[in-house]
Amino acid sequence: FNKKTNKYTLLNNYNRFIALILMLFLPYLRYKMEKKFKELIEMTEYDRRQIYTNQDQYNSIEFYIKIYPYFDAILEAIHFAFKLSFLFGYTNYDNLFDYIISQNTVRIDIRDLQRWKSKKDVFKSTFGTGDDKNNGFMRNFKNSPYWLLRLVYILGNSTKIMTLAVLFGFKWVEWFFMEEDKLIQRKKLPVPPPPKVLKPTNISKENMNRCVKDSICLICGNQRVNSSCIPSGYVFCYNCVFPFVQKNQCCPITKLPCTPIQIRRI
Repeated sequence: FNKKTNKYTLLNNYNRFIALILMLFLPYLRYKMEKKFKELIEMTEYDRRQIYTNQDQYNSIEFYIKIYPYFDAILEAIHFAFKLSFLFGYTNYDNLFDYIISQNTVRIDIRDLQRWKSKKDVFKSTFGTGDDKNNGFMRNFKNSPYWLLRLVYILGNSTKIMTLAVLFGFKWVEWFFMEEDKLIQRKKLPVPPPPKVLKPTNISKENMNRCVKDSICLICGNQRVNSSCIPSGYVFCYNCVFPFVQKNQCCPITKLPCTPIQIRRI
């Protein structure tokens, strides 16, 4: 539909290219974005920091995790609005992509069904008319065994179902072998290297025992306020340990890995 001339015209190469982009590549891109989002949210913050060591790259990933649900929700709301408007007859566009390429969706009413049925009846009534040679062929075909006619009828009506079944089987096989690392253990995984030996903070045993006994924070040296512990077992002030762990991602004493979400107030 040409908006400038307000008339229906034949598709040109530009229309075909835009339709190909909107109907094929954009849904594929959205599928990849959703798959990447699910992979990221399944990982912990510590795992994401280990993979994306660059701070700018890590910030981009965190921004993507925050913004993608809103983007997906807005896109779904727009599609739903087009569906609802089309249902009540306010627009001729079934979805957003049809609106962009000006592709109208036409409803089928009872008059269309009656017109097609009359054309089908006319075609059946004229089927087999012609010269004697064609009449002889159709006569022989109609006199063929019942099972042969039934077989031809079933094959003709099941072409669409068979095509969909073949496509479904192909996509299933493609998905199965695409996830070979998760579903099939084809090769042995390499043995990971041993963890690095981290040197703990140099604190005398007497000072450490005194801090534990007198409820003193090992970072600021004062009485603990809002005592909070981390997986290494040490207890600090919450205001002391949180910024340290957020910056260094480890325990202040043992240097074992730690993240802010692992801090627990006691």
